[in-house]
Formats: sequence, structure tokens, C-alpha cells
Amino acid sequence: MKRLSAILLVCGSALLATSAVGHAQSDAYPPRSLSVTQDVDQAAPGETFSVTLTGCLDGEVADFVFAGERQSLDCDLGAGPQALARTEAPLGGATAHLIAPATTGRFVGTIELSTGQSVGNFEISVVEPVVEAIPVNVQTPNAPASTPTPDSGKSPASMILFAGFALIAAIAVFILRPQFA
Repeated sequence: MKRLSAILLVCGSALLATSAVGHAQSDAYPPRSLSVTQDVDQAAPGETFSVTLTGCLDGEVADFVFAGERQSLDCDLGAGPQALARTEAPLGGATAHLIAPATTGRFVGTIELSTGQSVGNFEISVVEPVVEAIPVNVQTPNAPASTPTPDSGKSPASMILFAGFALIAAIAVFILRPQFA
């Protein structure tokens, strides 16, 4: 009986010890995943673009550093997914609206949290906007000006329709003629 009590005591102690260690580790699990997204990969010089950080804790401060400027924004539930981690701390997000530099090229920005954790980088390519060429009808001085003629409705389909109606009318006159004679 004493042996059974000793075995139960040792097993119970081991079980309590492992569950305490497991509980301490589960507070950090699952680790929160921080993600950075952009609304565009390319922008024209001076154009505004958005960079969004999701997965930060509600109330944490995210520092967006781009082109020598720093924007500090509070992470809030309105910008990120409203999910609860195992620690029951709501996850939020922050969106920075940044302005592309006036020069063309590839530019890198960084995001850091107020806890000192570096979230990562984001990149934007600044390119000149593409201007589409508009075709222009250029006439030489010696060439006669051509005037567009309005469509008189003589397409093949309209001709076939007209012929069909004329045929139906002729048949109707031929069939109904003896009745009116």
C-alpha cells in the first residue's frame, strides 16, 4: 500500500510539473504572425500609396520609416483582423499612407514596433507614368479634305431584313388578293 501511494505521489508530481511547464509555454503559443501588405508595387512620383501592418497588439505603436520620414501609428482593431490569440490579447493593425519620392527608382521602407521588434521591410518602385499616344489625323495642305459620309443603313443585315419583309408583304398580297377582288 505504501508502495502504491509512493508511485501515485511521484506520478502526480511529475504530471503537475509538466503541466506547469506546458502552461507557461502555451502563453506564447501560437506566436503571433505579423504581416505587411501594400496596395500597389509601383507608384508615380508624388503619388500616395498605403502600407498595412496586421497582427500587432491593440495599443502597440508601429513606426513606418520611409524616405527619411517616420510615421508612428497606434495598432487598433479597425485595421487588422479581429481575432483573439490564446493570451486573449486582440490583434490589430495599422495602415500608413505614404508619398512616393519625386525621383524614380526602387525605395525601401521599414516597420518597427514600440517593443523594439523589427517587423520587416517594404519596397516600392517609383516610375514615370505612361502617357498613351492619341492618334491624330494630319492632313497635308494639298490633299483634299475627306468628309465622312453618314451610314445610310445599307449593311448586309439590313438588306436581308428588308428583302425578307418585302417577300412576306408580296406573299400576303398574293394570298389576300382574291378576297378583295
